Amino acid sequence: MSEESRKAAVLVTGAGGFVGHHVCRFLARRGFAVRGALRARPSYAEEGVDYVAIGDIDDHTDWQSALQGIDIVVHAAGTTEDFTEPLGRWLVAHNQINVAGTASLAQAAMDHGIKRLVFLSSVGVRAAERGEDPTGFETSKHEAEQMLRKTVADAALELVVLRLPALYGPEKQDALRAMAEAILRDRPLPLASVQNQMSLLFVGNLVSAIEACLEHPAAADRTFSVSDGEVVSTPELAERLADAMQHDLDLWPCPTPLLGLLAGFAGCGKEVRALTREVVFDDQEIVRDLGWQPPIEVDTALQATVRSWDLEQAAREAPARRPGLRGRLTDTAFDLGQWVVRMIRGRRDARGAGEAHST
Repeated sequence: MSEESRKAAVLVTGAGGFVGHHVCRFLARRGFAVRGALRARPSYAEEGVDYVAIGDIDDHTDWQSALQGIDIVVHAAGTTEDFTEPLGRWLVAHNQINVAGTASLAQAAMDHGIKRLVFLSSVGVRAAERGEDPTGFETSKHEAEQMLRKTVADAALELVVLRLPALYGPEKQDALRAMAEAILRDRPLPLASVQNQMSLLFVGNLVSAIEACLEHPAAADRTFSVSDGEVVSTPELAERLADAMQHDLDLWPCPTPLLGLLAGFAGCGKEVRALTREVVFDDQEIVRDLGWQPPIEVDTALQATVRSWDLEQAAREAPARRPGLRGRLTDTAFDLGQWVVRMIRGRRDARGAGEAHST
């Protein structure tokens, strides 16, 4: 194979995570020479992927064995915000992994003559740029982006930053999965009153966007926001998820402040915040300048995601998970929410009947 036709050798960090695993699999099937870097050697082996253990990611990580013979790096490793951890612990983890670890990788990549670094960031960086009360995760991604641009400013290493919204896809355990389980159990979802707009990203579309950024000349030293190309509201997402599951959906109205209170009481505040945020941005630069289009439509993506979950098994196991304090609190929150909604509906119907009688 000639040098011109040879596919690039790509290092994917965070190869054991949700994103990294899918990136490794996709690029290997597309003919790239793929090396996956993770903390320890995995018990599994994705076909066509060479795995290397690098230990913890921080400012002391030894990238030598991982970068040997590599042309391009896709930096997917990182830690996301965990509300169950004490504040100080996740702030330290964000700084150590997302900022200092990224800095050590960038320096090592320059030392090894790597051609390009594709850094997976977050659309939440915009909140940090505007001072709009960003989360610790968003702040760390903002700091990492700033550090990278300064580091490679006068270097041969090309930087591509991809800013991502909430991700979903096969095998991911997240707020969307929690919603699917509630739909399957015929739980009424108090989301009908949510008036928001969200851009989401299916992992299958993400890996396609990453491939487009690996070698395209116009991607060098650019920042792109990536999405599925559609904007949906939370109620619409619930309806389309139910359609993908071929299951009935019961959406109830609930004032947003009350919804937040009930979610916090039930221990699912993080999931509800993720599903009710306003996240809309311009994603047309990558479409216009790289000619990339998301190859998978949202409904198809939801169907693929649902198929990967054994929801019937989850439903069968649900009664076994109900005991315990959190289970009882969750049941109580749902019962309280249903009572409030019934009360609101009753008053509204009574008022409507009274107005009809007066006319």
